[in-house]
Amino acid sequence: MPLPKISELFEELKGASVYSTLDLKSAFNSLRLREDHAHKLAFSWNNVQYVPIGTPFGLKHVSSVMQRTMSIALENMPFARCFIDDIVVASTSIEEHKLHLKAVINKLTKVNLKLNPDKCKFFQNKINLLGFRISPKGVSLDVRKVANVQDFPVPKTGKDIMRYCGLINYFRPLIPKASTLLAPLDALRNEKSLEKIWNSKHQTCFDNLKKVLLEGTILAYPDLNRPFCVATDASNVGVGVVLYQ
Repeated sequence: MPLPKISELFEELKGASVYSTLDLKSAFNSLRLREDHAHKLAFSWNNVQYVPIGTPFGLKHVSSVMQRTMSIALENMPFARCFIDDIVVASTSIEEHKLHLKAVINKLTKVNLKLNPDKCKFFQNKINLLGFRISPKGVSLDVRKVANVQDFPVPKTGKDIMRYCGLINYFRPLIPKASTLLAPLDALRNEKSLEKIWNSKHQTCFDNLKKVLLEGTILAYPDLNRPFCVATDASNVGVGVVLYQ
C-alpha cells in the first residue's frame, strides 16, 4: 500500500482543535512473519541460530505493510489518521476527543498493537508531525527540523547542493517563490567542485533560503465556503501557480 501524501494527511486534520499523537511500541516487530518464510531471516550469534517471529527493520516493503495494517485497523475512524506507525487523533472538542481516543485505543488493543506512553502526547492544541507543526490555524514548520537546514554548511560540491536542495524541497509548500529562490543553486548540482564557481549570488541565495524558513509562514486551511482564485506567472527559471482565497 502506498504511503499517504503528507499534504493530504494534513488537509484531513482541518477543523480540529484538540490533537493527540500516538506512538506504537515496537511497531514493526508487532507484524508477525509467516512461519514458512521466517527462516529466510534467520541469523547466528555466539554459535546459536535464531529465527525472528516479528518483522525486523530494513525489509524493503515493511513500511507499506505497516501502512496497510494501520489503515485497516483504523478503518471507519475519520478522526484518526496514520503515517506508517505515527497516529494522530483529531477532534473538535475535549469531550469528543475523549471518545475518539477511547475508540482508537480499544481498536489498537483488539489487534494486539501496544502504545509507547513515553512518546505519546495527549490533548494538545498543536502538534509536531513529520517535520511540520499542525494547529487550528494551519500548517507551519517544526522549528526542530528547520535546525537541520540552518546548520547546513556552505556547499563545496554539486552533491552538497543536491543534499541542501533536498532538505529545502521537503518544506517547499511553505516557501513562497521556491523555484526562483532555488534556481541559482539548482544550476550547480552537476558540478564536481564549487571552489571557483561559488560567488556572492550563490551565497545570497543560500542564506535567503535559510531566512525564509525562519519567517514562520503558516499555510492556512482553505475555507470551502469562500471562492477560490488562481494566479499564474512564469520566468526563464520557473513556473508558478498559486491557488488562494
